[in-house]
Amino acid sequence: FLNQDTFVPTGNRQQQAEQISKHYQEVADKVAPEVAAPIQKMADIMKQVAGTSLGEPSGEQTKQLTEQNNKIGEYCQ
Repeated sequence: FLNQDTFVPTGNRQQQAEQISKHYQEVADKVAPEVAAPIQKMADIMKQVAGTSLGEPSGEQTKQLTEQNNKIGEYCQ
């Protein structure tokens, strides 16, 4: 399922961050709980990013996104 995902956000950075957040939420609702938990955390982070003036993740948010993505990778091996 995750390998077939072709989602591409549009608009400015804030709009893209909001779209990514919503997409992550939709994906989290469709996958196994072990994968859904980190995806949900990624959705929450991107929702915070969307609320910033630039719509860009901070260094800490980027680190958190990477950590959650790595958890997904570990489970999906």
